[in-house]
Amino acid sequence: MKTIVISLPAAKERQDKIKTNFLNKNINYEISDGISPKDIVFLKDLSGFYFNNTFFKINDKNLIKYTNRNWFRFGEIANVFAHYKVCKSLLNDKNNSHLLICEDDCIPSVNFNFNHFNKFNFNETGFVYLQATTAHYQDKKTLIEKLPYCKTNNNLKEITNNKNFICEGTAAYIISKDYCKMLCEYIENNGYDGPIDNLISRLDNFILYCPIDIENYFFLDETSKFSYTHDGTFVSKYHNGILELQSTCELIFKE
Repeated sequence: MKTIVISLPAAKERQDKIKTNFLNKNINYEISDGISPKDIVFLKDLSGFYFNNTFFKINDKNLIKYTNRNWFRFGEIANVFAHYKVCKSLLNDKNNSHLLICEDDCIPSVNFNFNHFNKFNFNETGFVYLQATTAHYQDKKTLIEKLPYCKTNNNLKEITNNKNFICEGTAAYIISKDYCKMLCEYIENNGYDGPIDNLISRLDNFILYCPIDIENYFFLDETSKFSYTHDGTFVSKYHNGILELQSTCELIFKE
């Protein structure tokens, strides 16, 4: 199974940590470049944007409904489309049916071993969530212990309750080609309507699982900041009367 790490080209410090931490656990990986402001061109009315010469709408009704706020950040859009780009790559990959997708602020557990994945039958599993803490380093283990077991595999729990909390953060997960297709089609049909973890936790056709021993997989690097989506001073703010788009730098708008 191929491992892809999403990282902005400028994030050299994070990439150095990934290299050290992953190779120490014998995790071979490829880097997929994250999405920067130069990769997205917005319409001035914030009704949508162009990414890879394809138009995507900004779904204001869904965004407010699913996030309960009337503002959003460029980093959240960039993060969704970084994952979208990796998922699209799997659809054209003839050699892999699943991907392990990681962000560059994750760190393998002390007890991580790639052989752990042999306990799962990925032909029956479209999505396995592997991040043991939230984006604010809260432990998920207690809630996971209360979840029902996967009907076909006692090494997995089905994420049925507290999905938003348990799936907070997308530092590490395994996704199948079928689930990549569903995720990409949702984004293409609905546009941007919330952060990637919010999106994954609410898709009706996604059955989400996590290992019973999730603490043996991935955590967040506690020395990392949330710069990809949340950290910084949001000096650039754009309004359309309904929504506010926030960014740490100036964004590109279509003339």
